[in-house]
This record gives sequence, C-alpha cells and structure tokens, in this order.
Amino acid sequence: MELVALDSMVVLWGVLSQGKESDAPLIERAGRFIRSLDERNATVLIPSIVVGELMAGLAPNLHEAFLKTVGSRFVVAPYDLPAAAEYARLWRERHADGVLKGILEEPKSSRSRAMADAMVLAPAIARKATAVYSHDEPMARMAGDRIRVLKMPLVVEQTVLPFPPTAVPKKGTGQK
Repeated sequence: MELVALDSMVVLWGVLSQGKESDAPLIERAGRFIRSLDERNATVLIPSIVVGELMAGLAPNLHEAFLKTVGSRFVVAPYDLPAAAEYARLWRERHADGVLKGILEEPKSSRSRAMADAMVLAPAIARKATAVYSHDEPMARMAGDRIRVLKMPLVVEQTVLPFPPTAVPKKGTGQK
C-alpha cells in the first residue's frame, strides 16, 4: 500500500485550485498528480497542521466545504503524541547536524516557518509515509534522511480527440 503525504502548497494548488497567477501551471499539475494518486489507490495523508494553515487563509464561508472535501478524500493525520515525538526527534537531529542553523540563516526563513515544516513532516514520519510531496526546499533539508520530500512529478493525461465518428476510417477499409 502506497502511503504519501501532501504539503500545504500541493493541497492549495490541487484541491483548492488556488494560487498566484504565476502558479497556474502548478495548479494544473497538482490536480493531475492528485488524480493519479487516486487512480493508483494511494492513501494520501494531509497533516492536520496543513488543514489549519489553509483554513486560516480561506474565507469562513468556505471552511465547511473544505473540511468535507478533505475529510472525504484524504486521511487527515493529527498532530498527536507520536507526531510530537517525531517532531522533537527531527528538531534535535537538525539542530545537532547544523542543518537547522543553515535553514534559519536563509533569507525569508524564520524559526516559526522551520517549526511549521517540522510539524508537517512529523505526522507523516509517525505514520510511516514513504514521502511528502512539497515544493519547499527548506522542508526537504529539514526532513534529512527521515522521510523523502519530493516535488510533484509531471503526470501526463491522455486526451480524447474530438473527431466525429464519420471522420475516422473504418478498420481495414481505408474508408470512412
């Protein structure tokens, strides 16, 4: 059984179909990627931290529909005691190996952002997901070798060409 987790931007793009104008290709890509996960019967975790983060940016009148969609299509992984233990382990490891210091020294980085990344990773690690899909490079470094952090793959969907039935030659005759 394939068990994967999604970071907030993948959910924002693929479930809510939202983002900046420049994110339009990623919105389409995320939608195709999530459909491909459905088609191969993957179990998809969305950490509860991600749900809260996204709801904070949604209009309150959209909360109920968002919760219904997420609750019916995905497994919401709570930030519970096993996740808290993984968070602490991850934070200590990245502090000890100097990766955390490097992340915090980057422009646009902050301790709260690094903590949020670790809190998204922790439930996925606790539930033994094989990967977290994210386009967040600092998150990938925060994960270290504890869990793979992967960018969404390009998924190509077969399109059906809209030929009328009479325009297609009959098999073997070369005629319409």
